[in-house]
Amino acid sequence: GINAEYGAISMGNGSPCTVSDTVDLQRKSQGGPKLDRELEIWLAAPPPRRMLTVTAHLTVGEVRCRAEELAGYRRGSGILMHRGQLLDEAMTLEATGVVKDPEVELGMKELWVMWEQSGHQEAVEVVTRDLLLLNPRCPKERCTNGLEFAPDGRLQSWNLSNSNLVALPESFGSLMVLGDLWLDVNKLSQLPESFGSLKVGGDLYICCNPLSTLPESFGEVQVRGDLHMYGNPLWSWPELPNVQGQVKK
Repeated sequence: GINAEYGAISMGNGSPCTVSDTVDLQRKSQGGPKLDRELEIWLAAPPPRRMLTVTAHLTVGEVRCRAEELAGYRRGSGILMHRGQLLDEAMTLEATGVVKDPEVELGMKELWVMWEQSGHQEAVEVVTRDLLLLNPRCPKERCTNGLEFAPDGRLQSWNLSNSNLVALPESFGSLMVLGDLWLDVNKLSQLPESFGSLKVGGDLYICCNPLSTLPESFGEVQVRGDLHMYGNPLWSWPELPNVQGQVKK
């Protein structure tokens, strides 16, 4: 079977990251001790919430190995992404720009490959499993009956309206939907940090939920149609440059 666990790491888990200049005594240069930044990376999933401390001179591959060990993943089974883009494992965190915009996702390689190679049905099975684990009062049939796939096997739309959802898993942000995605009339009080990686080809409905805050990544969400957000007690809104239609508040 496919080992398709999925997690995410974010700096401060939506809160400002603690970044301080420290002297790295273990890496000497000709000019003396090298100044480097110490980064506190919060591992948001799988629970419990744990912290991974790294320095900016480490390569992406080195950080991935440490994150895998902390999360209990099989060595070499993970990938690191930034804003939905796969990071080069040979580059340092400093070189990737992650230090300036400290949001990184740790995902399972199998799940990423599924979406990239149009194995949408297998990927949706993983997301559905994670969704049901977080929402035991949501019947499995309610999740699966709202699924529609295109003739080529890609995810056409997903109707999760009025499904008694109280939370979305981090794996939800991996979704690539050709058409509409419905999350309206649920009990969602927050969205996962990975939500900004979502790609929706039609309309995205998140209206009529008790959302009072949005994750920092929300401004990156890609929606070709309209974004329906009315009916949520939100007081502030990020810029949404990747929403091509209207934002209906």
